Amino acid sequence: MSRRPRAWRRAVLALWLLAGVAHAAAEPPPDAAEPPRGDPAARLLPFEKASDVWDLTVRTDDGHWIVARATISNLGPGDGTGAVVGHVIDPDGVTHEFHKVRRPGAWTLSRDRRRLDLDAILFDQSGTETRLYVGKKRVHMDLRLGLAGEPVWSEAVDPRDGGFDLLALAVPVAGTLELEGQAERSVTGRAFLTHRWMPVLEAEAVERRIELFAFDAGVGVYFVERTAPSGETARWLVAGRDGRVWHEREAVETRYSMRAEGGSLSLASPGLSGSATLEGVLLRDEPLQRVPRVARWWYGRVMRPRFVWSAAPFEFHLQDPEGRQLRIAGRGLVDVARFDPGRGTQDEDADWGER
Repeated sequence: MSRRPRAWRRAVLALWLLAGVAHAAAEPPPDAAEPPRGDPAARLLPFEKASDVWDLTVRTDDGHWIVARATISNLGPGDGTGAVVGHVIDPDGVTHEFHKVRRPGAWTLSRDRRRLDLDAILFDQSGTETRLYVGKKRVHMDLRLGLAGEPVWSEAVDPRDGGFDLLALAVPVAGTLELEGQAERSVTGRAFLTHRWMPVLEAEAVERRIELFAFDAGVGVYFVERTAPSGETARWLVAGRDGRVWHEREAVETRYSMRAEGGSLSLASPGLSGSATLEGVLLRDEPLQRVPRVARWWYGRVMRPRFVWSAAPFEFHLQDPEGRQLRIAGRGLVDVARFDPGRGTQDEDADWGER
């Protein structure tokens, strides 16, 4: 049996996998107007390098982390490849990967651009809740997010000529999860959901992105720092309860030291301060390692996307809308993404950033 189709899928998957490195020339429905900010619909910008990427981060009450990314891409043969990739991380650190990539014409985007149906994986934002269904051999799950509150965004962290929306801030999530060799179980927890789109390669707009996801007793904290290839840095800090935002700041003081063996991240803005301790590598992914060597060299001249996640115990002090002082603490997650070509050395990979 020929291995060419499988090699094609590996190459296509790897180049956008957890990177959103190039995408979207699928034609939007002819009757669709440009969606407003905060709308989860795909933008489908009419540019060769444009991209839409949705990132879902879930912490279940029984200790699992679930990270998933949905993308629509023109990478590979034809325009409009659809894909979802993600990982379920057990409390003991064991990782279960799932993914699905479909060629143009072999998957469905709804007319409202909010529902991606890849057959074995469904990412649906068309109703009053967001649903992620995965029907794979190693991972079978059906998660539903209750979208309380309103989406928020900050032009400060928008990628060049694009957008970055926080669609869900620590909202309730419930569903079922079945991992290979384990019985199906009901799960509950909290979820964060972001959506970004841009007309250029992400490597052309972002050199490094740091994100923090934290919640306790319904109170969620989200932080992002984006560093452009020019060195320009923008930050955004959001906090609220059950998805309803009461704290949003672009002026954020930060101190961090992040390395493979661990580190720390401290944040301070009017009405919120605290820190998180990084425990070291929980999950690492470098998509170009899945690409054939010649293609890896070619793409590696302009970009080298790599991602590291770390569990991050945290403690924050903040003020709610009634002026009450709150303390929240728990286990959060820090995600560091880098897109610059880098030096490709072990030392360089071990150093995630310092300020």
